[in-house]
Amino acid sequence: EEPVLISQLVRIACDGLMEDCLEALLNGRQDLSAEDAKAIMGLDSPEAMVKIASRAVERSFSVRQTEDAVADWMHHPEPNAKLKEELRALQIDPNVKEAQRQLERGLGVRVTIIGRRGWVMPRMLDPETAEIAGRAMTARGVQLRLGVEALGFVEADGRAAGVRMVDGELVTADLYIAATGVKPNVAFLAGSGVAHEWGIAVDDHLRTTVSGIWAAGDVVEAPDRATGQAYVHAIFPNAVDQARVAAANMLGGDVAYAGAESMNSLKHLGLPIMAVGAMEGADELRWREGEVLRKVFLTDGRVTGFRFTGEVSGGGVLRSFLLRGEDVRRFGRRLVMPGFGMSEIVLPAVGV
Repeated sequence: EEPVLISQLVRIACDGLMEDCLEALLNGRQDLSAEDAKAIMGLDSPEAMVKIASRAVERSFSVRQTEDAVADWMHHPEPNAKLKEELRALQIDPNVKEAQRQLERGLGVRVTIIGRRGWVMPRMLDPETAEIAGRAMTARGVQLRLGVEALGFVEADGRAAGVRMVDGELVTADLYIAATGVKPNVAFLAGSGVAHEWGIAVDDHLRTTVSGIWAAGDVVEAPDRATGQAYVHAIFPNAVDQARVAAANMLGGDVAYAGAESMNSLKHLGLPIMAVGAMEGADELRWREGEVLRKVFLTDGRVTGFRFTGEVSGGGVLRSFLLRGEDVRRFGRRLVMPGFGMSEIVLPAVGV
């Protein structure tokens, strides 16, 4: 029986989860058969789909993106029973999308976002991309108060009772969330000899300035793989990679850390957004149609970062190019076009 395929889940498989195949192709190996290409694209069996979903979760590529794709699959009128059982065994909720919709319709929550900068998510998005995200927020009833500054919380009876603004206004709510970014707690290191500013300074083996002490995780200022500058990239995949390197070196190994990366993938605005790497480069490729905006930043023919809004296909492949420092000039403007993905590499290699 031919399995029913959901293109979004297949796209996850093609956008960065098949690094071994991608690396082989980029290194000039072209020994893949048409059958191999078919398997890579996730088109050969339900079991391949299960493997794709499992790898997506294991690699922390984007659990939410995987869940949404699986939810699409599960809502198909004739889902494969074996696939359904195995996906549930992976603890991927097949009803996550519908549950999210019900919550949005039923809770009646009014949200106000206060931001010092003039656009939303300034550490993640450039102003143009953020403008589209901001419109998606306001369309869902979110009130945006941007370009204003808060002094801090006002306390009453041991609880937050409001947010005091610079102009004296008191903003009150039932629930307050401080989302101002990551600020590592390094005050206790004063006088210890461990060098620190925003976070703890480390070398390429994650050693601190004190012999016998290593650091890893959200507290570390590690080199950015796109820019080379020290930065606190507080996301789970970076912490995991750093922990492995630090542990190996504590045990007498000689393992260098390749560097951290900035990566965020969002879908909970009803608008897919993918932000990876730097927000600038010597050159910029851009494609826009309505609320769909795709921007790729390059320096010396290499990807330094990209921002995709509304259409995020090819993000995993571009991320692989960025991490590898691969020269991508051969792709030209195709890099930024909707639909760019693994097929651009695999299919030409197998003569398709």
